[in-house]
Amino acid sequence: MKLEGVPVLCNGHINPGLATGDTDISFDFSKKVIEDFQKDKAENLVAAKQTVGVEYTAPDGGWGWVIAIAAFATWFLVGLTAYNFGMLYSEFLLEMGTSTTFISWIYCLGLVISSIISAFVDPLVVAFGWRKVAVVMGAIYSFALIVSAFATSSIFLLFSSLVAGSMVDTLYNIVSSIIPHYFIRWRDLVNTIMVLGTSVNLLVVPYLLVYLHAEYGFRGAIFIIGGLSLNMVPAGMVLYPVEWPSKNTIPVTTTRESLDTASMNNSIKAMLKSMENIILLFKSVKVIIIALSYGIFFSATAFTSSYVPFVMQATGYTLNESAHCLTMVGVFHLVTRFIHPFISVICHGDNFHVLTASYAAIPISIVVFSCVNIFHVKAAAMAVLGSGMSFASAAFIPVIVDIFGLPLVLPVLCVTGIFEAIGFLTIGPITGAVRDLSGSYTFSLYVSSACIFSFSFLPCMCLWAVNAYNQRQQHKLLQEKASGKSKEEIYH
Repeated sequence: MKLEGVPVLCNGHINPGLATGDTDISFDFSKKVIEDFQKDKAENLVAAKQTVGVEYTAPDGGWGWVIAIAAFATWFLVGLTAYNFGMLYSEFLLEMGTSTTFISWIYCLGLVISSIISAFVDPLVVAFGWRKVAVVMGAIYSFALIVSAFATSSIFLLFSSLVAGSMVDTLYNIVSSIIPHYFIRWRDLVNTIMVLGTSVNLLVVPYLLVYLHAEYGFRGAIFIIGGLSLNMVPAGMVLYPVEWPSKNTIPVTTTRESLDTASMNNSIKAMLKSMENIILLFKSVKVIIIALSYGIFFSATAFTSSYVPFVMQATGYTLNESAHCLTMVGVFHLVTRFIHPFISVICHGDNFHVLTASYAAIPISIVVFSCVNIFHVKAAAMAVLGSGMSFASAAFIPVIVDIFGLPLVLPVLCVTGIFEAIGFLTIGPITGAVRDLSGSYTFSLYVSSACIFSFSFLPCMCLWAVNAYNQRQQHKLLQEKASGKSKEEIYH
């Protein structure tokens, strides 16, 4: 169920082509999309040889381990706001008497813009490189987080959070997309290291914020966290393209000069071409299903984690107990990351089933958390949520690589960002309005769980069912051909 491959010149190096395989499934690209990518194949191959003279392969080590550490740090630091919004701002917003609907807008608007910007990450990386994009966006994120320490009203916080949140998804996508270029053999291990940044964040940051709020107050805590987030700038500085540390390249100075000249002369053309290819991806139902399912999952779980402190305090629990629940998410997120490689081996590398099972487990955990007002049950539900989030985030990139191939990792992530924007723009305000109208967070969480079940789990199940049916038909066709029967005799 793979598509025919096309090497693509990205950031000055040639990516491997898409995996080949069955092309008779109706869920794959239309004929025009295939032809467009095949046309790009020849053009990019000639351009690449003229620019650098060689093809680059994944080094599977070396500088790649520095990239892995930078990716871990980025996922850890971006999670300061993505998963700890409630811990950062809940006391301040509750003291200001801010409505749940407005709180949802504060949280989601930045992520909506972030998801929209992430749709342009591939063109930006093609034109300017991973390093420049990561450094600039990391600096903007940190500056906006520091500025939010001086908030005097919920309106002020809306604008500062808007700027910080708008960088979140872009930073995730940049480090997620560079790793497959550096690793093949150790790709699953390095993906585990990267996503461990979120696990450690959920494990450490809630209690760190409780301590900082107690010792330094709201403003001091946010200022310190903003300073910590500045480490994303040096983390972005190490994201060199894969040809830079390659042992098989021509001298680095010559290569960089050629690439810089090509980037200056063709950056606009490259961006427009990359954007055109991303638009063409919307013709693939399979791309839409994979991107939509993860986009809704990510936005709904982000809202759920941000609501945890509000839900806990509304039912009589303390901020420290809220931190304990979020820590349970982090603990099991961490443990599950080490289990995933073994699950992948058991499933013979079929990460799609792991992803689908995660989409099934997460809505159940959210419903249990919202319905049962027993602390240990809530903590257990958060443990299941953390495990599901970990499995889904670990399986998503391998699923893209397996189905679409390495060159389409970043473009498919760009499409996913668009669906994330739709999710943040709809799920957040709807859940906030439901909370204000019903006076209960329970119904709000019901909405989040229903969205994941309906737009993440069910579409993936439909895709699995169609692919299973096509495989059975193909197997039957091969068997009948081997026995000498014609195609007409098989179906009549």
